[in-house]
Amino acid sequence: MHPYNDAYVSRFCATGKVQLLNIQTEHQADHTARVTVELPHDQLEKAKLQAARKISGRVNIPGFRKGKAPYSVVARYYGEQAIVTDAFEILADSIYKQMLSETGLDPYGPGSFQDFKVDPAPTMVFSVPLQPVVQLGDYRSVRLPYDEPKITDDTVDRALKNLQEQQAVIEESTRPAQLTDRVTVDIHSHIVREQEVSSAEDAPESADEPSDGHDHEHDHDHDHDHHHDDDDTFIHEHAAAIILDADHEPVPGFAEALVGIAVGEQRSFDLIVPDNEAFGDAAGKTVHFTVTASKIENMTLPVLNDEFAARLTQSEEKPLTLLELRVRVRENLRAQAEADYRADYVRRALDEIVRMSDIRYPEALVADEIEELLKQFDRQLQQQGFTLKDYQNVLKRTDQDLYTEYRPSAVSRVERGLVMRELTSAERINVTAEELLADMEQTLGGIQEDQRDSVRQLLQSPDLRRNALDQLYREKTTQRIIEIAQGRAPELPPDSSPEGESDSVAEETVKEGESA
Repeated sequence: MHPYNDAYVSRFCATGKVQLLNIQTEHQADHTARVTVELPHDQLEKAKLQAARKISGRVNIPGFRKGKAPYSVVARYYGEQAIVTDAFEILADSIYKQMLSETGLDPYGPGSFQDFKVDPAPTMVFSVPLQPVVQLGDYRSVRLPYDEPKITDDTVDRALKNLQEQQAVIEESTRPAQLTDRVTVDIHSHIVREQEVSSAEDAPESADEPSDGHDHEHDHDHDHDHHHDDDDTFIHEHAAAIILDADHEPVPGFAEALVGIAVGEQRSFDLIVPDNEAFGDAAGKTVHFTVTASKIENMTLPVLNDEFAARLTQSEEKPLTLLELRVRVRENLRAQAEADYRADYVRRALDEIVRMSDIRYPEALVADEIEELLKQFDRQLQQQGFTLKDYQNVLKRTDQDLYTEYRPSAVSRVERGLVMRELTSAERINVTAEELLADMEQTLGGIQEDQRDSVRQLLQSPDLRRNALDQLYREKTTQRIIEIAQGRAPELPPDSSPEGESDSVAEETVKEGESA
């Protein structure tokens, strides 16, 4: 398979432009075009001569200097088929570009030279990934209830307790763990499969155990810990620091199960995971835990009073009282909850629009998205001193495994992104130059005075202006999706722009900066 990119298609072979005798285009189910191109015989013959000269120039043929062996000698040494193959490779670059021009196909990205044949006529076959196409359904009929998130006193109390824990006095302890202690543990756990449960239930209840001096109870734990598939893993962590209370335990009952554990001790126990979608596939199932403690720490929390609040906010112009701190915490929680709910609401509404839309795109678009996701994951790993290759080696994941694992997320991102872009156009959403300027000035507002001039110059960069413009488009389209789902979207204004003219004033401003 011969890949193409801009560099490939911009090069012409020495044969130049030719008359293409016949072009047949077949649109495939995977949103690619299979294009069959028939060439004149003399064009192939010219390319074969060029291919033979190239072969002669890069190999040693007895009795001839490089590049000087005649065609018949090259054919005798390397075979006619090798020359023909190279000839079609030589032709492919220019023929691909000429084919695109004559068919009017709009490729998403690099195409590929798939096949060729000589008889009865020289023929080349190309595969061209096509630009994605989106046909929106009746998206303005989407309706979703919008329930404002509420912040309870209990939620505020938990947040204040977290602040206390951050300021706690921590002392390593030699006694067994108690509730409210912080324990450092290795956790190995897996979802108990049905056959494990059945085996345990069917096991005979007998007090007669073999007396061979071996710890058969440990054998049972060992089987639980290792004889299961990787897909059954629930939590696998080393040196995890967990506070033993209901607010921090991964599953209800986990803290109680570790009360009394000592440093170096290992405990095994089963817990039932709450039937909650937050737990994914594990919801409602039994999980077997094997936990080993390596450290136990006693935590002494500071008293929650005005002095505590003042100490937390001592760097501010006026330190807060406990009541004022509580009010601020509530407002911060409300703002975060509203932002999270808004993001989830938009996602759910957008998914509804995606479901009713006809979206076609090539797999190459998904592959590009997977590559971007893996780059992001690699950057996260590097922050922890690892790399993606390290991750693959440890977990024995091949490139194909990662592709398969990340593909569902990539498909969702691709489809949401394509629908968002189409919605921006369908809703005639625009950004003015004034809005772009106001957004950039708002950015400057958060910069210290002595740095504003340098930041202002930086914001003149066409790339940064383009990023700011794209962000404004996303924000406006997101707001419109909310309005649509709530049934309060404004009527669409008439489309008065001439066909083909869709640039906003802000986009023109960015283009002017690019050409300056």
